[in-house]
Amino acid sequence: MCDTVVYERFIYLQIVSNGKLKSPEHRVVTNAEKSRTSIATFINPALSCIVKPATVLIDESNPALFEPSIYKDFVNDTQAFGPLTKAFTK
Repeated sequence: MCDTVVYERFIYLQIVSNGKLKSPEHRVVTNAEKSRTSIATFINPALSCIVKPATVLIDESNPALFEPSIYKDFVNDTQAFGPLTKAFTK
């Protein structure tokens, strides 16, 4: 039997880069017959940080694609609605 777990948390990199960097989904396939070891490391902004497209990437020909949001709200919403939520797009 095989189960797949999809983990998506780095969407904020897509927001900061104004869509220039795409956040990959992390897929884990588990198998009852084989053991597997995974090590995850996370670097995240402070929960009180405002996540928004970098100012240097925004101009008349490249408008902001995402609304600014507090990272804590972003985390809560992406956990509630799942990967690649549209909650913060304009």
